Amino acid sequence: MVHAFVFGVVLCAAIVVHAQNNPEVVFEGNGVPLDRALLELRKAYDIAVVYDSRALRSIKVSADGTPIAFEALLARWLTDSGYTYELLEETYIIRKRKPMTEQNRPEFNVALHGRVVDEVSGEGLPFATLTVMGTYRGAISNERGWFYLTDVPADTSAITVSYVGYVPRTIRAADANDAAPMRVELQPARALLPIAVVREAPTSRIVQALSPSLVTVDNGLSEYLPNTGEPDPIRNLQLLPGVSGALENSANLHIRGGAADENLVLYDGFTIYHLDHFYGLFSALNNNAIQNIRLHKGVFEPMYGGRGASVIEVTGKQGNRKNPLVKTDVSMLSAAVHLEAPILGNRAGLMLSARRSFTDVLFTPVYQNLFNNLYGNATAGGPPIEGGTFGGDQAPDFNFYDLTAKVAWESESNDQFSFTVYSGRDRLNMQFLERTRDNRFMFEYNDRSRWGNTGVGARWARQWDEATHGTLTIGYSTFQSELFGFDRRTNAFLGTQDTLFFDRDTEISDLSLRYDFSHQRGRHAFKFGTANTAHRVENSRIDSEGINDRDIAAESTLTLYVQDTYKVNQQLEVTAGVRTNYYTGFDRFFHEPRLLLQYRATQKLTLHSAVGRTWQFIRNVRRQDLFLNTADEWRLAADGALPALVNDQLSAGVSIDLGIVKADVEGYVRTSSGSIEDALRFIAFEQGSFTDDLLTGTGSAYGAEFLLRKEAGKHAGWIAYTWSKAGARFVELDNREVPAYFDRRHEVNAAYAFTTPKYRFNAVFVYGSGLPFTTANGVYNVPLPNGETRPLVAFSSLNAARLPDYHRLDVSVTRTFIVGNGRALAGLSLYNVYNRQNVRNRYFFSSGTVENELLVDFSDIQFLGFVPSVRLAFEW
Repeated sequence: MVHAFVFGVVLCAAIVVHAQNNPEVVFEGNGVPLDRALLELRKAYDIAVVYDSRALRSIKVSADGTPIAFEALLARWLTDSGYTYELLEETYIIRKRKPMTEQNRPEFNVALHGRVVDEVSGEGLPFATLTVMGTYRGAISNERGWFYLTDVPADTSAITVSYVGYVPRTIRAADANDAAPMRVELQPARALLPIAVVREAPTSRIVQALSPSLVTVDNGLSEYLPNTGEPDPIRNLQLLPGVSGALENSANLHIRGGAADENLVLYDGFTIYHLDHFYGLFSALNNNAIQNIRLHKGVFEPMYGGRGASVIEVTGKQGNRKNPLVKTDVSMLSAAVHLEAPILGNRAGLMLSARRSFTDVLFTPVYQNLFNNLYGNATAGGPPIEGGTFGGDQAPDFNFYDLTAKVAWESESNDQFSFTVYSGRDRLNMQFLERTRDNRFMFEYNDRSRWGNTGVGARWARQWDEATHGTLTIGYSTFQSELFGFDRRTNAFLGTQDTLFFDRDTEISDLSLRYDFSHQRGRHAFKFGTANTAHRVENSRIDSEGINDRDIAAESTLTLYVQDTYKVNQQLEVTAGVRTNYYTGFDRFFHEPRLLLQYRATQKLTLHSAVGRTWQFIRNVRRQDLFLNTADEWRLAADGALPALVNDQLSAGVSIDLGIVKADVEGYVRTSSGSIEDALRFIAFEQGSFTDDLLTGTGSAYGAEFLLRKEAGKHAGWIAYTWSKAGARFVELDNREVPAYFDRRHEVNAAYAFTTPKYRFNAVFVYGSGLPFTTANGVYNVPLPNGETRPLVAFSSLNAARLPDYHRLDVSVTRTFIVGNGRALAGLSLYNVYNRQNVRNRYFFSSGTVENELLVDFSDIQFLGFVPSVRLAFEW
């Protein structure tokens, strides 16, 4: 009796499940193409069906509207059609019927290997996503586009291949050939169709979360998002949760409570230390030369390290291996040219991309507005001056350039070689006079600045077999920054003149050699590797106040990591490993254990969590200075001088597929040791005392991140909200918590795109609550070497006040044209549409006397106001 009852329950449950997968449907029509009939049933009854639309279009079907089970109707329609169907993991797969022989019997638990490539250029697509439809199984291709997908349920299974900015494609396991790897070609979603062809815009992903704390954004968005004159791939990242976007400086990426120097930027294996042009107005990375950008934030896999907050992994384009491509780009600040061409037949590709500003020969209104805002207001010794820095012979001599070249070659034995060269420079000469509005002070400036990055990367990657891959990378990078100034300040009321002379130079060079090895076996994906990086840092300073020093440091870091991604079952995936560093500066080992968990509760709900540690041995020191163009100062960690930074972080989150939209929520807690700050920012020194000592202490940060995104259709975009808190404690400040200078409690970033056959409209809205700043108590006099005194401001409690909230709206419209065999793009961007006067900083200064006492006044140094810009691009 009990057995019969159990059998009945099981049978009823099976009937219910089958009924859910095999609903009763109603269809009425005569001579309807089968693909059209299936589309109507999919929409009406939410049935998951996979088929080749073109192949089924010639098959005509009919039904009289009588209710019938879907499987029965499908079987009737497919009779004598040469096709059959299979139900796999709640998904119906329609395929060609094959005669059942010993040679083509269905195979189960098959493995696929191959490469995902760009259909237009033929270059590999790094980190593409493959998902077995109707299951939790999947894989991600490596940096060369190679993939190995195991445990595919059957050779009749359908696999979706997707990549940000490309049209997803469905392939079938039966198409694989054991003797040769598969070649999966994806079409760029932004590729133009001929004007005569009218069809719905292809669907592509714009923001994709690949794993916990790993996200990538469609790099093609930079072509359309509003900007100040240049497409900027780094600004795409600033619109994501956990990344501060309420800033107008590309280099200042503050991620999960980390300072800007806690982000490691890797471009084809070498380091980019300085991430911007034009004092942070836009990125030093040329958008034309970039294939993919991945952001690893928080706790990332053990194979990545070197920084405390994030790793930004940039993969450059390899060059078109099918047809030559030329692109020119002109904005109101610069001009660019981009070239791709196949060489050595179709085995190799060449890519050259160059950009240079014409700001030293043509002073466009946009350039004058931007420069006056970024430089003029920040260098004045009082309230902002009127008229700016242009006029007569006092216009600045400024320009920048960047050049990227890459050669990628692929042998017949699955070896891939690439060689990348990058060089970017900014140069500024200024010599002019200005007065404050009260005519008390006159300033004579004579400044010269040079800064830039050079990098070289060489890679050899080999696909040893379908499950084994290895990459050898050699990278060399240098960063140089020079700031020379000879300035005079005249006090018209007192008849005194101060002379300020300074020369600051910083140079960093690093040479790295690393090898990464991966092997997939069953449910395990093993990765291990080693790296050796040698750093050399030189800082020198000379100034009129008696400082004349030169500091040179050279240390090496030897790294070894091992990790395993284990798919416990269809739902649970665990990545565990450790990264060990031997740093010569401390002559000991530092360990970084990491653990990442991902649980796919359903096809629409995924939970994830991560915990881990990171160490950082190279630091950027922020110096207090009256001048915006303060030279970068980098230092290596050393006993008794500068501590290493260690971060421990725990994060957890959930991803939900709501159908039309997708939602991601994640929270994190981070603790740090080795936080540093320039003492001049904190302590109101007594009269006549100077120091450049650093404060060291402990830090903490925690927050919550929310992302809601819609990727399909004419209307697409996302909304990101971040709540966070970051601060530090220093012994010199009685261990009280001090908010970090980038501590922003609330931030909202929204991006919207509306696409028509001819136009694309984009809008970006950014909101951020006020940043901390330190108020002023009064003024004190400091004696100068010439016997006179200079009034300086005495500050109160550090970061005790907040600046006004930041917000702005940017909009853009672009139109593409077919010009012969090529295309043209015309774009108009309106930055800060409603001309919000956002405050970047509050500058305090001494102002006049009342009963012979100095007073304190302040001026708000503002961000950019309304900035229109126009851009033209041609590609053929």
